[in-house]
Amino acid sequence: MRIVLSLLACLVVGLAAGLWFRPALDGWRGAQEVAAPEDDHEDHAEPFIGLSQAAYETLGIRLQTLAPEPYDVTIRLPAEVVELPGLSAGKLASPVAGVVTDVLAMPGMTVEPGDALFVVRVIDERVIEAQLELLTALTRLENVESELSRLGPLAQSGAVAQRRPLELEYEKRELSGQIDRLSQELIVRGLPAEQLEKLRSERTLQDRLVVRLPAPQQQAEQATAMAVRPASWTEADRPSGESTVETLLVTPGQAVARGDALCELAHHRQLYLAARAFADEVDQLSQAAEAGQTVTAEFVAAGGGRELRPGLPIRYVAGHVDPETQTYLAYVALPNELLRETRDAQGRRYRTWRYKVGQRAHVRAPVRRIEGGFVLPPEAVATDGPEPLVFRKPTFQEHAAHAAEEAAAGHDHVEPYIEFLPVPVTVLHRDAHRVVVAPGDLLRAGSQTAATGAYPLYLAFKSQQEGGGGHHHDHDH
Repeated sequence: MRIVLSLLACLVVGLAAGLWFRPALDGWRGAQEVAAPEDDHEDHAEPFIGLSQAAYETLGIRLQTLAPEPYDVTIRLPAEVVELPGLSAGKLASPVAGVVTDVLAMPGMTVEPGDALFVVRVIDERVIEAQLELLTALTRLENVESELSRLGPLAQSGAVAQRRPLELEYEKRELSGQIDRLSQELIVRGLPAEQLEKLRSERTLQDRLVVRLPAPQQQAEQATAMAVRPASWTEADRPSGESTVETLLVTPGQAVARGDALCELAHHRQLYLAARAFADEVDQLSQAAEAGQTVTAEFVAAGGGRELRPGLPIRYVAGHVDPETQTYLAYVALPNELLRETRDAQGRRYRTWRYKVGQRAHVRAPVRRIEGGFVLPPEAVATDGPEPLVFRKPTFQEHAAHAAEEAAAGHDHVEPYIEFLPVPVTVLHRDAHRVVVAPGDLLRAGSQTAATGAYPLYLAFKSQQEGGGGHHHDHDH
């Protein structure tokens, strides 16, 4: 009985203590809830994009200082390097019928006017006969002149009749005329002038002809003498006289007729670009040519880059349509460039030119000009969003204001950041290589923009606006 009473007493004391401590416990819990309210801070959406130095270098961002400049809007036409008709390519023909005895030219070698390229043994009967007749006439003329020298004093003294010297004078004039006619005939039939002179001076038959590269001025003098002006010749296009032996067409021992080609020659110092244009582009090309505007040639460079050749004049636009492609051909003058020249053990020269016939290219012809815009590479403009954006470095004032705002919000940078400000722009023109944007209040001359990496910067900006990352800070409260 005593044990039961003791247990009841303990239970009553415990209940009383619990009732006394409950208000104090509830008050402590309330104080804890007031002291630790829920952190309702939300991420701050910032207009600036911050990149660490490592991210900046990884993206390979390059800066460009903006300056207004004119930009020519162009049309881009496919083109091909071709030879100048009648000037860039030719053949060296045999002047007489004969047999090739020596081939002195080599494919690829560079030759100059006067260089000996072939030796041909003459088998043209008339050339041989004319030489023999000329030798006979020369011998007779010498005899007549000698006889006149002997009889002249005798005729003056009356020792011989005056009739004989007169007959000799008549014969001398006849022989001189015959010699001139035979000399002209041999020149026309292909005997070189230096070998004709050798025949007359040494009195030897010229049965082997040395075929040399003729000088271009000889052709020009002949054309001038005939009152003919080559339509394709201009001072810029006229060949220098040096040629490259492209192909040998004969071998030693081969018989050739007069006029047969011995080799093919190339004059590639001046070439053309043949650009193909559709009907709606021809008028623009013609207007550019009439205005004296030049075009830019675009070639594929080593490594896949572009090689630009500006300042090329438009020579003419063809007046007919290619029936297969329905395009017009526009011809652009292309001065060639010598890359290197080498010599072999015999002293023969070999040249390598930058532009080759058949090489593919593009021609950019101006159609209008934009003034006062900022010209940027395509990588400087992000166009994935609703409006094009460029990313500009903030000015000193903008950076200071942003830093003050961050400090007022209690944000501290974990590490130094390289900051950019997204700026909406108006695109005036866009092509594969350039974007022209209009100046604005937030984009002025002297501003520094990211010339590359605009799209990764846009993705970072978009992620930051959505609260998914971007320019992070430590928060002090």
